[in-house]
Amino acid sequence: KQESTITSLIFNESGQQLASSSLDGTVVLWNVLDLQDPQEHIQVKQNGHGIWMLCYKNELELVVAENIYLNVWYAQVESLRAALD
Repeated sequence: KQESTITSLIFNESGQQLASSSLDGTVVLWNVLDLQDPQEHIQVKQNGHGIWMLCYKNELELVVAENIYLNVWYAQVESLRAALD
């Protein structure tokens, strides 16, 4: 659940994943094929800075604008979970 203003809402090229960003510093990746299954979603809380923008670089990567930084993140839920662990 994002608790602040949503700044970006974008589908990937295949239309099977939706990414949202918020001023509360979160990015949520949604599996559009199964929105009811929480296991298919991931929410990442950043360093307390708002996420101003995000876009898909390709099917595998997201570009995320946080505060004054641009970061490239995995766009696949499994890859992002593994990178964060």
